[in-house]
Amino acid sequence: MINEVSQRRARKARRRKLLIGSTFFIIVASCFASLFGLGNRAAVWVIGLYVLGMLVFGLSEAKTAIRVYRSWLSHQNFQPRQADGFSPLEVAALQNLLVAAGSDAVELARYLASSEVVERYNSGTGLVVTLQSTEPFVASCNVTRLFGWFVISAEKVVIGARLWADDREGVALLEFFTGGHITRHWEWTHEPFGDATDECTRPPVPLSSPVVSAPSVKYFPRDQL
Repeated sequence: MINEVSQRRARKARRRKLLIGSTFFIIVASCFASLFGLGNRAAVWVIGLYVLGMLVFGLSEAKTAIRVYRSWLSHQNFQPRQADGFSPLEVAALQNLLVAAGSDAVELARYLASSEVVERYNSGTGLVVTLQSTEPFVASCNVTRLFGWFVISAEKVVIGARLWADDREGVALLEFFTGGHITRHWEWTHEPFGDATDECTRPPVPLSSPVVSAPSVKYFPRDQL
């Protein structure tokens, strides 16, 4: 399925490049033919053809950009908010992080006490929860390097949880990561879970902050988008 989608996209991209190249060649050839046949009198036609070509190219690129943006927007896999407040899994993760926060627990608890969930995003292999608070996020190394570990009961999948600071004041990201396990069919606010034991094989810890973007076809085949 993925190979077929990739092949179709490649053929479409080749056709588009061929069309643009052919149009550009025709315009250039027409300009040279006009100059050769009419001399200086063709200058107005040459400029007109050039402007027309640039206009057609600009409209084509704008149309493509709008289509890509709409596709990106419609394919965002945001999870339902389930009203205000945190889901049971999010509460458990934050409680684990608070316990492990040590001297930073008081500041972290102050941040969480005035925070709310503004967005949940299923990346296809995990979940990113955006938190917004009236208090600044405690972005110390101790807090952002804390982890919570759980097992999704239905599939026996071990997941990790960690916090990331956002560039915006008062915003943090709570990330649940699986190490690549497919999660596109999960409803993260309702999945039954339990604490992971020390014997469980834990997924690799992400080294960079997650980016909420359009889901990859690798995780969300086109027939499921």
